[in-house]
Amino acid sequence: MTRNVAFILALVLFGCNAPRYLVDTKVDDFDGYTRNRLYGNWVESTGDGDLRFNLQQFKQKGGETSYSIVIHMSLMHNWFFIEDGESLIMLVEGQRIGFSGEGSINHRDTGRLLNFVYVEEMAFYDVSLEKLYEIANAKDVRLKVRGANRVKEGSFTSDNFSNLRQFLNQYVKH
Repeated sequence: MTRNVAFILALVLFGCNAPRYLVDTKVDDFDGYTRNRLYGNWVESTGDGDLRFNLQQFKQKGGETSYSIVIHMSLMHNWFFIEDGESLIMLVEGQRIGFSGEGSINHRDTGRLLNFVYVEEMAFYDVSLEKLYEIANAKDVRLKVRGANRVKEGSFTSDNFSNLRQFLNQYVKH
């Protein structure tokens, strides 16, 4: 039974990487916020590991709402160390857009699956609704994530665009 669970986890973590529309909602009554996060939005990418381009909406109880791009990477054995500063660069219809953040310094974790060690990193980038709509409604989006010693590049598929548009339609009031 344990081997079956481990095999299923391996498929979820490192296989079957088709983008899916999955949203996690967290309501925190104590700190007064609601967070909606799109996850599992895998991007076709170069090199080892997985690259996901997710979105997050953070709503304060008083009404202030902010949005973030969440870059999530899963790799086997070695760290990527997403850098702080301008570590997410996108080409949206050929136009360069740079995003800055703190990198993955506060969002790194390791795990063990069968005989494999995997690492996960997340980096958050503040983004305006205007830019999110620009990205979601584009026809061609490529991105580059800068790590300490390497870069990872990716390209959006029609599923990525569909997931972004669905998230915006569901969680943004027009």
